[in-house]
Order: sequence, then C-alpha cells, then structure tokens
Amino acid sequence: EMTDTDLKFQRILEKSAEPGEHSIEFQIRVGSAVREIKTGDQHTLEDLHYEILKSVDFDSDHLYYFQFGSGTLRQKYYAPECWDFYKRNGFKTSNAFLEYEGLSFEFIYDFGDSWHFHVMVKRIIPGHMEGSEMTVVKGANPEQYPSYDEEEW
Repeated sequence: EMTDTDLKFQRILEKSAEPGEHSIEFQIRVGSAVREIKTGDQHTLEDLHYEILKSVDFDSDHLYYFQFGSGTLRQKYYAPECWDFYKRNGFKTSNAFLEYEGLSFEFIYDFGDSWHFHVMVKRIIPGHMEGSEMTVVKGANPEQYPSYDEEEW
C-alpha cells in the first residue's frame, strides 16, 4: 500500500515545473540540530547538498545520495561522482518539489560514517530568490569527525 509520501513522490516523477517563480524553504534535522534553508527553485539537489553541509559546518569531501519514497517507489539520487559505482538516475532540480509542501526525504552523507539528514519541504514561497540563506539555526552542529582527537595531529 502506498503512503502519502509515496503518492506525492510519484506525482513529482510525472511532473516537472518551470523554475524561476518560487522559493523553497527546507527544514533539515540531524541529531539535535535543526536548520532551515530558503533557496530559489532553480537549485539542484547537488546545490542543496552543499547548503545542507554548510548549515552544519561539515566539509564536502564525501559521497552522498538523496532518497525519496519507500518500497518499490524508493528512488536514490547519487552524487555525480558516484556514477562509476552505482546506477545513477540523474538529479531532479528542486523545482520538482513545487506544490509538495510537507514532502520528506533523506540526505545520506559520507558512506563510511553514514550521516542521515531528514529533510522536509517546509513551504513554497511565491517570489523567486537567486541565492540561498539559512533562516533558522537550533541546536549545536554535530561533530563531523568525533573519533579524531585534534591533538594527535
């Protein structure tokens, strides 16, 4: 049986909107940290990955993927650098999320440490912005490499 998220995701796969008319506010949760990022709808998932990492002060030298839906509708969109290792579906631009407030998905970063970021489309805002901005910061940034003691270096 398909969940509400699966139905929304199926509609996204069947539709594509023209970018440049809206802005999207994403809520990101990892551990006890909550961040909200507002960005123009022209940005890609690759752009979003950089914004998420910047929001928690992580470096960006690891591979990642975004995961949408569940069960047979599960789709993974891998970092462009993963194409040698994984079948790659290509990146949907974030404008594919238009009209899907409340859609939740996962951003998995660093396959070794396997950071799971929970992302939700909080709201679609009329009016387009070119860049991105962080609008909410709650909780401390998680420590990206907690097992390394800097004094050992």
